[in-house]
Amino acid sequence: MRLIVFLLVIFMSHFAYSQGNTGSVISQAEYSLTPPSFLGGNLAKKSFLSSHIQYPKEALMNKVEGVVELKMIVETDGSLSGIKIIKDPGGGLGEEALRVYLLMPNWQPGILYGQPVRVPITETINFKLVRTQEPKDKKIEPDHNRVKRTRL
Repeated sequence: MRLIVFLLVIFMSHFAYSQGNTGSVISQAEYSLTPPSFLGGNLAKKSFLSSHIQYPKEALMNKVEGVVELKMIVETDGSLSGIKIIKDPGGGLGEEALRVYLLMPNWQPGILYGQPVRVPITETINFKLVRTQEPKDKKIEPDHNRVKRTRL
């Protein structure tokens, strides 16, 4: 009886091992998602933002600064859809960020298993006023070089 139980245990363990190991090896690269990106990279995106963002007059007058956070989806064709303002410091900064992202050209879409896929992303834009020293009065100008990207 012990011999039968022993043989049964060995047979079952061999059967379970053979079911789990299919023999095919898939590289980890096939599982990884290539995230979407602005055509030309982050420097091109910063350049696009700095040339299109206009610091809102209301924000300038009230000295409003802060981070605007936008959530959107990069579609399979690279277009941006579902753009929503998640964080808005006020003064028209959120609306300005939304306006500029609606002007953006198509991105390079995310790639999964060699196919383009829809990818949700979060983008942040840091609106910062730069104070310049002038002899008669102090002037405040926008700093468009402070842009940062994050992913979900």
